[in-house]
Amino acid sequence: MMTMWFPIILVLILLAIAAALLVVLVRSCTLPRRVAKGPCCGQCGYSFTGWSICPECGSAVTDVGVETPRMALRYRGSVALAACVLFLLVLFGGLTTWGVGLAVFDQLGYGRRSYTVTLVPITQSGAQPNYFAHVEAHADTGPNDMLRAGDSLLAIEIAPPTAASPKMPNARTAVARGCPHIRLNLANYKYTLARSDAHPIHSDDKLDAAALRAFLVECGVNLSQPQLDQASEALLRTLRSGQAYTSSPPTTSNDKFTSIFSARDESSYLGPASPVRLPGFSSFATWTLIVAIAFVVLFILALRFVIRRRRRLLAAPVTRAPATPTPPAPEAPHAHS
Repeated sequence: MMTMWFPIILVLILLAIAAALLVVLVRSCTLPRRVAKGPCCGQCGYSFTGWSICPECGSAVTDVGVETPRMALRYRGSVALAACVLFLLVLFGGLTTWGVGLAVFDQLGYGRRSYTVTLVPITQSGAQPNYFAHVEAHADTGPNDMLRAGDSLLAIEIAPPTAASPKMPNARTAVARGCPHIRLNLANYKYTLARSDAHPIHSDDKLDAAALRAFLVECGVNLSQPQLDQASEALLRTLRSGQAYTSSPPTTSNDKFTSIFSARDESSYLGPASPVRLPGFSSFATWTLIVAIAFVVLFILALRFVIRRRRRLLAAPVTRAPATPTPPAPEAPHAHS
């Protein structure tokens, strides 16, 4: 029962804190009604016109004092206090907007996913092919798990023909040990090719099956031409989809989801993502940056408004009530001689 009520209680506490901060902020840039027109009696708020005894309540000015707009604003808080309160409100609003936005994006189907797969070539003609393909993808997905952006990595591990299993657990390990590899940008399909014995070669062309076929040949993969064609097409689908298609007999000649590989894969959900992604930033970082910039601008504008409001209140012309003459003190009776 406590677990069910805890989020509701937490939200109510946060709303109460936000309301209290908002009250403090409003008070710091407003004047009490009785002081809005100028100095007044500290007891009843009657306009001060120079009297020594208040005509309204009869209090002596030496006892109750005179309240002024500047004094009232000082009692209600300084600009520094207003800035601190405003910062807390903006921080609270920014975190709320950030969290609610991610929750909404998650419900709409936008997320971040990680895929890791080892593609083992299916034995053909009783001989095990001499390579293994390791694929990793960290991608942003949209509705229906459609890939939107991210990076995909293909590493080719050359192994003896009799090898029963790959030596490398994943693509990152294969790359770290010098295996030839390709990095693919899933947003525009531009790729970077690197070999173990050369510096990375950057290409502005989009990755296609022909480029993958040449890459397999340069890596030393020992396959016939038809097998190279099938392997390159299957690897291209895997790189672009972020998922590995397990082997199955083709039902038709146009079945593009068949593969000559057996797949050992896994995937994990990394959390919600923003529909917008800035160049060089992840979708998660993009949403964080957008919220941060928006609420920093909001904080600056709100603080300027508070400062100008306080200055306007202090510079407003003072409207004084008509002077009320102080009644003369009664004369002392003359002593009779």
